[in-house]
Amino acid sequence: MNGMSRAFTMIEVITVTVVVGILAAMVVPRFASARDDTTVAAASEDLRTIARAVSLYQGVNGSFPPNASRTKDAENLKEYFKNTSPFVKLCPIGGVYDYDGPSAGKPVSVSIIQDGSNRYTFEFALELDKYMDDGDLGTGRLTEVGNSLRFRFAGSETY
Repeated sequence: MNGMSRAFTMIEVITVTVVVGILAAMVVPRFASARDDTTVAAASEDLRTIARAVSLYQGVNGSFPPNASRTKDAENLKEYFKNTSPFVKLCPIGGVYDYDGPSAGKPVSVSIIQDGSNRYTFEFALELDKYMDDGDLGTGRLTEVGNSLRFRFAGSETY
């Protein structure tokens, strides 16, 4: 042997580090976007699940159930959920679910209400509206009203 060791040179180590950094910079934002898409889809599915349960209740009982929220769990709706009631968990985009039965000319709706530090962001609200509705939080079935998102539905619709 001539005394030379078999090791990486500093240039080789730096080159590999730069290439790995470039690849990570390209891949990480895609995973973050996929996570956001999953969060919005989960919130949408929860809203549709509540709407289905309300529609089933209305079909069986001939009237809409009384108001329900996280603090006042939807006892009347429990049997109409296939799995766990969305009311017992936080909304994936932030906030909590609240169901409002018909009253004083207001439509039946499900809201996502800001709850203390568990707040949804405007960006998530807009993404949810694009996913479920018309992409405008001022119009359509999903609207922003004060500190909540309201999803309106009619009992005769199929979800």
